[in-house]
Amino acid sequence: KLAGTKWKLEGIVNEQTGEMQILVPTDCEECYTLEFDTDSTDTGKSTTNEQLFDFNSASIFIGTTKINEIGEDGNLYYDLLFKINSYQFFNDVLYFYCTLEGINYVLKFKKLLQ
Repeated sequence: KLAGTKWKLEGIVNEQTGEMQILVPTDCEECYTLEFDTDSTDTGKSTTNEQLFDFNSASIFIGTTKINEIGEDGNLYYDLLFKINSYQFFNDVLYFYCTLEGINYVLKFKKLLQ
C-alpha cells in the first residue's frame, strides 16, 4: 500500500548504460520527494515546484508548474516526470519508467521511514 508513505529519489538510472545519476542539490531534504495521500494520488516536490500525481486514470496525470528549477538536475527531473509511462514498487523501492529523447530512464525512489 502506498497511502501514507513518503519517498525520496535515490537517483535516475539510464537503462542503456546502467549508470545512476544522483541529482543535486543533495542537501535538500524536501527536493525530489513524493508523499502519497491515497494508493493512487500523491504530491511531490522537485527543487522548487510542487507536483500533483493521479494514477487512477488509464494514464498518469501530473499537474505542476515549472518555475525556477535549480540547475540542470531540477530541469531533468521535471522533464522526466512528463514522460512516465509505467511504475511499480516492491521491497520499499518505487520505480517510474520513462523515455526522454529516445533514452529509457528509471526514477528510483526509496521509502522514507515514518
